Amino acid sequence: MPTTQLRPHTSAIRHVVLVFSALAVLVAACEQPVRSCCAGEPETPTAGEASAEATPLAGNSIYHADGTWQNSSGAKMPLTALRGKVTVAAMIFTHCAYACPRIVADLTALVAKLPADAPVCFALFSMDPDRDTPQRLASFAREHQLDRRFLLCTAPDAQVRELAALLGLRYKRQANGDFAHSNGFVVLDADGVVAARIDGLGADLAPALAAIARLQH
Repeated sequence: MPTTQLRPHTSAIRHVVLVFSALAVLVAACEQPVRSCCAGEPETPTAGEASAEATPLAGNSIYHADGTWQNSSGAKMPLTALRGKVTVAAMIFTHCAYACPRIVADLTALVAKLPADAPVCFALFSMDPDRDTPQRLASFAREHQLDRRFLLCTAPDAQVRELAALLGLRYKRQANGDFAHSNGFVVLDADGVVAARIDGLGADLAPALAAIARLQH
């Protein structure tokens, strides 16, 4: 009795190959760090951003501060890398058990009230450079499901203190290594000037939304 030779179906093989190729792409994408749209990446500036960069800074701009910061991807950047966009800025430390997660929750609530394509950067500056390495900041961003609109940065202590003074945010290291600090955030215009200040946890976000809308028109 003749034997029947089984031949694999060509379309079935092609389907299996496509499935495994798609899975490989997904795995590779998952392994890539979340990159911020705020700064630290080469981008072509818009006409408005190019015009802003050509304009002298106001005397009370935070972008007069010197020094280099490091973001959660390890890239180094000056504060002026944020120039040209409205920025919502806060100071946190990632080992904070209560207030800082509440600040982050307030900011994510603010994000949810903005259009998905709103050109607004959310910058979190660490007051704890000894512990908040770029790797720790990246882990914190994942833990709190922060998307690419968030920029997390660290810098030497002297730069952190200078920025806190410019933002009008206060902090003090405690004996246990944690910090007592201001609870709130500020809205900066495209030139790094404070346009609105939101104090307290769970505060009304309407003033921040109004300031952002005003600065974008």
